[in-house]
Amino acid sequence: MNKKLALIFSTIFHPLLVPGLLIWSLYLISPMIVTPLTGESFYVYLRVVFLMTGVFPLILLLLLRMTYIAFLTRLFFYRIIKNQSVVSFLLQNKPLLVSIRKHKKGKAFTMPLRNERIFPFLMISLIYCMSCYLFVFRFSINSVTNAIFIAMTVLVILVTIITIFFKISIHATTLSASVGIAFGYGIYYPVITNYFWYVAVIVAICGIVSTARLALGSHNLKEVIGGLILGYGVGLMAMILH
Repeated sequence: MNKKLALIFSTIFHPLLVPGLLIWSLYLISPMIVTPLTGESFYVYLRVVFLMTGVFPLILLLLLRMTYIAFLTRLFFYRIIKNQSVVSFLLQNKPLLVSIRKHKKGKAFTMPLRNERIFPFLMISLIYCMSCYLFVFRFSINSVTNAIFIAMTVLVILVTIITIFFKISIHATTLSASVGIAFGYGIYYPVITNYFWYVAVIVAICGIVSTARLALGSHNLKEVIGGLILGYGVGLMAMILH
């Protein structure tokens, strides 16, 4: 796959946008998923979902990136002053310079290194826990939407824990969770018109984005497969138990 095309797919189906996109697409194919919400009230609800699960975490990532750049830059000049030898510093601290260059180019959002992911994932887990509390316990719509929020929150927490030990594809995880949720929803509501094609589209998107992550070199095959298995299992289980 072309890397530019792979980047486009990875951006459109960013993990933080998946919960909102999933609820929106399920509403379009089966409006009863958000009963008793209808029409305008649903779109107000959807905007809040995107805000809590997408916008706020993305703002957090931006703030973390800005803070990290400032920290690395100060550390850079501090070490130069202490070493008093720019040449020796450059030779001894090449990883630091590469990290500053990478973050200033805006590549920090990709978080290619496992240890770069842990703290941002931890903060996002806290935001998702608050979102889950808000949408499940304070403003619950029905058991289906509750299951979606619980599944996504559990996944973020599990991915954060797993990342402490090894890297896993969060893109593959969230999209395969969407596949699991879609399959589970179809089991309980099998009479929905054209639902087979809806599930087929989600499976195709999951496959395309997973391939895109491999094409970009963001993950290896084991990391993608691990994400697919984890996401599908949690998503399907959430719908079965709802």
